[in-house]
Amino acid sequence: MQGFVSYAAEEPIEPPKVVVVQTREEHEDSFDYIEVDYSQLDEIGTYTVTAYCGCEICCGKWASDNPITYTGTNATEGRTIASDGNSLGYGSAVYIEGLGERIVEDKPADKILRKYDGKIIDVYFDSHQDALNFGKQKLKVYRENEYTMTNKIVIMLSNSDKAIEFVQKANEFSEDLDLVDGRIEIDAKSTMGVCSLDLTKPLELRIHSDNEETIKQFNETFSQYMEG
Repeated sequence: MQGFVSYAAEEPIEPPKVVVVQTREEHEDSFDYIEVDYSQLDEIGTYTVTAYCGCEICCGKWASDNPITYTGTNATEGRTIASDGNSLGYGSAVYIEGLGERIVEDKPADKILRKYDGKIIDVYFDSHQDALNFGKQKLKVYRENEYTMTNKIVIMLSNSDKAIEFVQKANEFSEDLDLVDGRIEIDAKSTMGVCSLDLTKPLELRIHSDNEETIKQFNETFSQYMEG
């Protein structure tokens, strides 16, 4: 199943109350204020932060009562955010001012990413009213000091010719690489295995390495296959 592409930041409905994340008192009527020692984290920058749920208003044709994210996880309040996973890293943890830790599991529509130059985060809520109450805010975003480039990215291969080219590049690595489609995980160095997947869908590519230089090369090599 195609994961959500959130449209919540495109034409945000004017909320009845915009909650600015600054103090516990300003938070307590809508959601819990999370205290984090941000001095121990690296600041990424200030992002436009909006909110969405699984309804048709927020997600259009991808609306669902049991939303599945772009990366194939179940959208979960208190964990899931949609953002530019190709820069922040799909599956990576970030820390949002006043909200605490969230995981990049979903993706906004491409035109939204372009509109905000990638500096947009959409926070998932179970309730549409809670998403409205959150409103649209400018918040600082952080990640752990020892963060390195992600060892997994979301790619699109589109057709068999592109898949064969991709496999050739995968075989240049001595490390194991896997392609993941939902619950299916195959060897990314196998032409037959890769071509057996639905190439019209986003696929998660993983490399089994913790070496920073190897992961950097991995990101550079496969960036041309990143969607968006």
